[in-house]
Amino acid sequence: MEHLWLSAIAIPFSISFLLECLYRRKLNPRLDRWARLLEQAGFIIFTIGVVVFAVKSHTGSPLLLKKSIAWLFFAWSLAAAQTLTYWLYGNRTTSLFVKLWVVLAMLVIPAFRGQEFVDYFSSNLTWLNFHRAVFLLGYAFYLLGLPLAGSFLWKTLIEPLFGRSKDGILERRLEQLDQIHLKVILWALPLLTLGILAKILLLLESEPLVTPAIVARTAMEEFLAIVAWFTSALYLHTRIFLGWQYRRCAYVYIAGLLVVLAAHFSGRLLLQVS
Repeated sequence: MEHLWLSAIAIPFSISFLLECLYRRKLNPRLDRWARLLEQAGFIIFTIGVVVFAVKSHTGSPLLLKKSIAWLFFAWSLAAAQTLTYWLYGNRTTSLFVKLWVVLAMLVIPAFRGQEFVDYFSSNLTWLNFHRAVFLLGYAFYLLGLPLAGSFLWKTLIEPLFGRSKDGILERRLEQLDQIHLKVILWALPLLTLGILAKILLLLESEPLVTPAIVARTAMEEFLAIVAWFTSALYLHTRIFLGWQYRRCAYVYIAGLLVVLAAHFSGRLLLQVS
């Protein structure tokens, strides 16, 4: 049953990915329409499966939860962020990136064998509490900025070298990418803020006296959220107060993303209490 669900998610996203690749090469509107329909169908199946999985969950391994549940729900969060930005802002730039991520996530999960695979689909969602779910959504909107920034830099730095861009069309497209990039970060920052505040309230409720040692011991994952929050705030600061746009903001975002990745891999060392 679990394999069928993962296949039901992976197949429409995979076909949609291939159709969109063909559309971007041949510019056939029918291919784009079918790609969008399959993408939406895949997201609906994904959402129904996640809800059913959550309702039927009872017992499981907390260690496995942290590795596999986060991977699954982050893929769903990316798909949700993509769907929302498409309906609100007409964002199709990030769709290939998201579909590829979802397909890879669905292919990695069935690689679990034996008891690990059984535990994965019988695990409860005690790890996935409110603030972690909000963090995953915030990270999803934050990561959507990567293909947007990449597309922006490609159109401004690479395409002119081959003479493929027309000034009027290029300017309108760059403005559209820049505005969508701003909007995904405007989604990411409040979500990260909400998750951090929820964690602070949870910590104050569970600990009568919050000391630096307690914060360091309990805030391993929150450290990453705080770093992402600061880089998002810096991005918005450069736009609002310094008036930066276009390529400068793309560079600020990429630098911030590199800092977040560095924090992800070094957070345990930085927060370790001797």
